[in-house]
Amino acid sequence: MNIKQLTVIILLLLRSLITYSQHVEFKEENFPHNKQLLKKAIGNYERGNKYYGQGFKYYEKALDSYLKAFDFNPNHALLNYQIGNIYYALNDKLQAAVYLEKAIALDPSHKETALFQLAESYHLSGQFNKAIQKYREVVLLAQRDLDKAKKKDKMALLADIRLCNLRIQQCENGLALAKDTLFVVYENLGKKVNSKYPDYTAVVNKDETLLIFTSRRL
Repeated sequence: MNIKQLTVIILLLLRSLITYSQHVEFKEENFPHNKQLLKKAIGNYERGNKYYGQGFKYYEKALDSYLKAFDFNPNHALLNYQIGNIYYALNDKLQAAVYLEKAIALDPSHKETALFQLAESYHLSGQFNKAIQKYREVVLLAQRDLDKAKKKDKMALLADIRLCNLRIQQCENGLALAKDTLFVVYENLGKKVNSKYPDYTAVVNKDETLLIFTSRRL
């Protein structure tokens, strides 16, 4: 294989990657040979939007319609964001991360609305390194907007920064706890938590806001 042939192959590969990473609208010019399937996909997308707009109670119906539209056109940025947002609301953070990440890749204008959800999705699905990276991106965006923000908005941005820094610390704690086997001493925490009866197998959730254990209280 000569250099010219290799160059052509590289250019074709790059072109395919660029095409994959672009937002694709539900329009006839994008699907000239699939007009019937396009019409059906648009119907599913619009049906999904109708359910989505009716609130959480209808999210599962919206998701069903959106996924049918996604099967036809997986490169629609807003569709990926909406699917990710539904999975996030339904507490499937692992799936949420997949679609939110893709929404941002397809259309960076979704970054500011989707980035914190993406960070939390990685966080709560145990992907701590990815979560830390995304939380830091949220902090950078907030810091960028601080200088031009009004007083009320500035307070909200500072609150976002504090929250992200807390989440980063939680993720770092998660990484540290997962890294090494620890020698653990069980200690009764007093009447507000424990009883005089056996309390077993205490665990905390991923963001350290909930303590769960079993108890043999009478």
